[in-house]
Amino acid sequence: MYQITSVKQVKRSEAKVSKVTDACFAVEYPLMDKPIHGAVIEISGRYPDIGFSRNEVCIELAYVISGRGKLG
Repeated sequence: MYQITSVKQVKRSEAKVSKVTDACFAVEYPLMDKPIHGAVIEISGRYPDIGFSRNEVCIELAYVISGRGKLG
């Protein structure tokens, strides 16, 4: 089990903003603990364009605010 030992406030100015594809826009927030990564991602169409996307770097948690999708 992983234990968080510290908390850091990350300002919007420290965030990395990137356009991943035409349908995917990301705002990534750097945190002090490597296993934990914060990001807000807006997907407005199919992502990725073909095939599937798999994160092999960290465990993901998805919270859908609106719309629908498939997570597998």
